[in-house]
Amino acid sequence: MTIFCDYYVFDDVKGKVDLADVPRNLESAKAAMDLLETQMSVKGYKTVGKDVISMGLYVKDTTKTFKIAAEKSPVSKEEIETLPEAPPPFYVNKVLCDTEEKLKVMEAVTKKLSEYRRVVGQAATTIPEAVQIQTGKNEDAFLFLFMQGRDVALGKTIGQAVATAILTLGLFSIAESSYTNAYIYMVDAKTGEIIWSDIWVGAKIAPSSPKFLTNTFKRMADNIPAK
Repeated sequence: MTIFCDYYVFDDVKGKVDLADVPRNLESAKAAMDLLETQMSVKGYKTVGKDVISMGLYVKDTTKTFKIAAEKSPVSKEEIETLPEAPPPFYVNKVLCDTEEKLKVMEAVTKKLSEYRRVVGQAATTIPEAVQIQTGKNEDAFLFLFMQGRDVALGKTIGQAVATAILTLGLFSIAESSYTNAYIYMVDAKTGEIIWSDIWVGAKIAPSSPKFLTNTFKRMADNIPAK
């Protein structure tokens, strides 16, 4: 089995400015895959490879742009102002997607997975493009992990809540907060059939929390049939 990760996570740093910290997110994505691998091994699945494929490859909302920290991490508030802006994806694996054809294959697979919703009693869904993914490892399955989230500093969350309470005379106290969504899809590498999927959405916690990820992946992996 090869684990692939798309890590679409950003920091809410100033006003309406969102920052995509690519170096830090790469580290967080790799840590998330390590934790998922551990939970999958308990169920008898052997991992032969792990790759961060992208950061928001399947996201096609070009109306929203982000400040992109592509090389240096962390960055100061002053440096954020000078960073370039761009829509997602923030990062694409140039080794895994080293040709236009391979990139289109991965775009198609991640897009179809992001749109997939399991329906009880429905015939199995197949993604034909998945069999075209080339890793050279002859794995029997691909495990796709999609992480989505926002990391909001605690001070900013409290400040927003206080400001909102003042403006509304205490009637409302709504503030943007950190959140994490996790989606897992197991795909047969030989046929492209989606074997299993699970989601965990709406958690009000930073995506990089190791304890949260460990507990979440354990709960999700518990539902996978033992190999």
